[in-house]
Amino acid sequence: MMKKIVVALTFMVAIFLTACSQQDQASQLSNGESSSSSEIVAPSSEQSEHGVSIDGSYRGQDEEHTILLVVTGQKGTFTVQDADGEEETKEVSVDPVNQSMRIGDEPYRYRIEGNQLSLEDLEQAEDDQGIIELTKQ
Repeated sequence: MMKKIVVALTFMVAIFLTACSQQDQASQLSNGESSSSSEIVAPSSEQSEHGVSIDGSYRGQDEEHTILLVVTGQKGTFTVQDADGEEETKEVSVDPVNQSMRIGDEPYRYRIEGNQLSLEDLEQAEDDQGIIELTKQ
C-alpha cells in the first residue's frame, strides 16, 4: 500500500514539474525572449560560430550606379542599375561563417555594423579602394 502511495506521489510531482516547465517556456516566448532571435544587425564582433545572418535588402548609390543587394539565407541577387536605366543582375552566394560572398564570379568579404554592410573586393587592384557601402532597407 505504501509503495502505491509513493508511486502516485512521484507521478503527481512529475506532472507538476512538467506543467511548471511548460508555463515558463510559454512566458519566455510571450515576453519576446525566444531562442530563435535574429542577428541581422549584430556587429561582426558578436557573431556566433555559425556567422551573422545578413538576410534583407541593402541599397547603395554613387554618381553613376544604384546597387540593390537582396539576401535570403545563403543566396541572393546583386543588381546594378546605371544612370541611363540599364540593369545587370548577378547571383550571390553567402558564406556566413567566413563572412564572405561571391557576387557572380567575384569574391568579397563582408562586414556588418548596425544597418551598414561593407563589401570588400578581394581581387581589387592596389590603387582601387574596392569597398562598396550599402544600407539596410
